[in-house]
Amino acid sequence: MSPLAAGPPRIAVTLGDPLGIGPEVALRAVRAYLERPDGEAVPVLLGPPEPFARAADLLGWGRWEDEVERVTPPPAGDAPFESLPEVAAVAAAVRGTLGGAYGALVTAPITKAPLLAAGFPHPGHTEYLAALCGQPGREVMAFVGGRLRVCLLTTHLPLSRVPEAVRRHPDPAGVLATLGSALREGFGVPSPRIALCGLNPHAGEGGHLGTEDGEVLAPAVREARARGVDAHGPLPADTVFARAVSGEFDGVVACYHDQGLVAIKTLDPGGATNVTLGLPVVRTSPDHGSARDIAGRGIARGAPMEAALRLAISLAARLRSR
Repeated sequence: MSPLAAGPPRIAVTLGDPLGIGPEVALRAVRAYLERPDGEAVPVLLGPPEPFARAADLLGWGRWEDEVERVTPPPAGDAPFESLPEVAAVAAAVRGTLGGAYGALVTAPITKAPLLAAGFPHPGHTEYLAALCGQPGREVMAFVGGRLRVCLLTTHLPLSRVPEAVRRHPDPAGVLATLGSALREGFGVPSPRIALCGLNPHAGEGGHLGTEDGEVLAPAVREARARGVDAHGPLPADTVFARAVSGEFDGVVACYHDQGLVAIKTLDPGGATNVTLGLPVVRTSPDHGSARDIAGRGIARGAPMEAALRLAISLAARLRSR
């Protein structure tokens, strides 16, 4: 019998940047869940104990040790970034989830600059998760906020590189299919309707405002429909999110980062959750940064991290019951 079959799944919650608000919001989220448990999971904090001890002292909380699983970073070797505690915690969480020790993982925010300085070869958490899962390129970055569920066709790119990235995308129809599967299996939407944003104003205006919509995105929608996805588009991005909020669509695929995130963060400022799709693990994260500028002041809000934790538990429970 696997660990997941033996009882409520354990959910790994990583510390994030130890110099940011990650340990504090992770501890706040776990404590908030344990005060109002739903019986579906047991959250566990992953990382070295010292950052959590500082957070507990800051908040005036005792008895935090029982909620932490110590993760000792390996010694710096050929890949010095692996010895950073925030990286070691994520690696332990992913490997544990793949091995059945955890039902899902929730990652507190990291700060990219020190990771990149240590040789971190990935643009962010999401791409690192895909590498740890042995499926680089399969990851799809998605966000849940308010009444919107949005995923991205491209992720962290300069705007000048987006059109070429859209043209070179190996499987845009697959992103539509991945979102459709996630809505059915994880969110309980029986027949999801998916909208694809146009890249250009007015979805290209018949080629007068750009050709990517007609040459790349429209064929992707046709291919997705051939795969059984109820896909629509490309549709003008300036109206498609309002149509989704009104209930016409269950999910939206945006072509680039800010096209999707502006809508999410306007509708649900400070409360959106990042969800990684397309990988064999459930992963969520709050959609905010590490906020080193307010770390150690005891003012970081734990609600976004708690929302990420509860969404991870919900997704894991749905997938576990299938």
